[in-house]
Amino acid sequence: MHRREALIAEFRASKEQDGASERYQKDMKNRLQRFEDDLGPKMVAEIRSSSIDDWLRGLTVGAQTRNNFR
Repeated sequence: MHRREALIAEFRASKEQDGASERYQKDMKNRLQRFEDDLGPKMVAEIRSSSIDDWLRGLTVGAQTRNNFR
C-alpha cells in the first residue's frame, strides 16, 4: 500500500471510530476517490496546497459542494 493510500485508509478508519454515519463515510469515500483519481500517482509530499486549491477551483460544482470537498 502506498503511503497516500495508507493515509486515506487511516482517515476513513478514524471517522468510523468517531461514529460517523454510513452516509457520511460513503460520501467521504467518493470524494477522496475523486481527489485521488484527479491528482494521479503523486506522492503525498508532492501535493502542495496550491495544487489542492487549483483542483477545488477546477471542480464544476457550486460553492457549497466545493466547500464540502474541502
